[in-house]
Amino acid sequence: MGAGKDRNETAVIQEATDFVENTVEFVEQDLSLDLRRYMPNALLNVAVIRLLTKEGRDRTVNILDSLSYAVATGADADIDGPLQIARKQGSVIKFPNRPPQ
Repeated sequence: MGAGKDRNETAVIQEATDFVENTVEFVEQDLSLDLRRYMPNALLNVAVIRLLTKEGRDRTVNILDSLSYAVATGADADIDGPLQIARKQGSVIKFPNRPPQ
């Protein structure tokens, strides 16, 4: 995968992320405080179910493992651009900045 394709993929992911974030913020304005409190959990549930359905169990495990590692090692919500969690190269999942296991 070339650098141009990576950059394009990153831009599309950021655009989709911005759209979802703006939509959630707009919808949350009409929700009760009780429902708003549970939105992060609800969004996580939707994301995990979609990952399982679209990516399969093994890929979902790799993505969530990589995400937990990224968060545990300092990834913040205020980063510029989408968080790169894992990239499949051939049959191997490559984790950015993760030491070999």
